Amino acid sequence: HSQKFSYRSVSLTGKLRTVAALAELELKVLEDKSDKVTAHVESEFSDGEHVWIDLESLWGSRTSLTIRVGVMGNEVRAQKIYEAIKRHLS
Repeated sequence: HSQKFSYRSVSLTGKLRTVAALAELELKVLEDKSDKVTAHVESEFSDGEHVWIDLESLWGSRTSLTIRVGVMGNEVRAQKIYEAIKRHLS
């Protein structure tokens, strides 16, 4: 299962903060794609558990953030990544 979050940010800024949060957690960025309204970032934990993060600009300055960790969806790790991203939003 994927964890979905929403916060106030423009997509490109949100992507930069997402990449910064991954660096804080010592997660290497494996893939980083974006356009004007969406961004997709992939990473991996040291034990090989894969991370997919998708951002999509919504109305105004809202951004939808979807984090998926592992094939089955590791909610604890997804929440950890979200908390790191939130710290970079402040």
